Amino acid sequence: GVAIWMVTPVLPAWVVMLAWAALLLVAAVYLGAFDALGPDPRGLMRLGKGLGLLAALVGAIQIVGVASGGRNPLQPLSHLSLSAATLPPHAAETRFERVRSIAELDARIAQASAAGRPVLLDFYADWCVSCKEMEKLTFPDAKVRAQLADVVLLQADVTANNADDR
Repeated sequence: GVAIWMVTPVLPAWVVMLAWAALLLVAAVYLGAFDALGPDPRGLMRLGKGLGLLAALVGAIQIVGVASGGRNPLQPLSHLSLSAATLPPHAAETRFERVRSIAELDARIAQASAAGRPVLLDFYADWCVSCKEMEKLTFPDAKVRAQLADVVLLQADVTANNADDR
């Protein structure tokens, strides 16, 4: 479990969810979730089987969550809620335009300046924990989206850290 937790920042969410599912299902097998109790089960045997069944259930929920598009290991089925289904697509998502070079960035800044609009440049990387937190918690916030309504949102993806990124 600690190993999964430690590599979570550098792995895609679906891989993390599958890792948790595998760990929980293996634990369920070792706890005897799928074994018969026998004619005279003791208290600890019942407890182990109960915990094993719980681990199997949570592991199965993780797999269903990944298969249906979930990306949060702590809430694998949250994307299936009614409130999420009734929102228009990308309603809570702040849309950044990716810029891939300095020339493209300069052109977009010049366009925004000519239109009298401010620019927000977000530096993003897949391995950046703070970037993922901002993408998940800050930018979807209604107050933040309201403040950014008239701002040109640009994003430079520096994951590869190649010559253009520098």
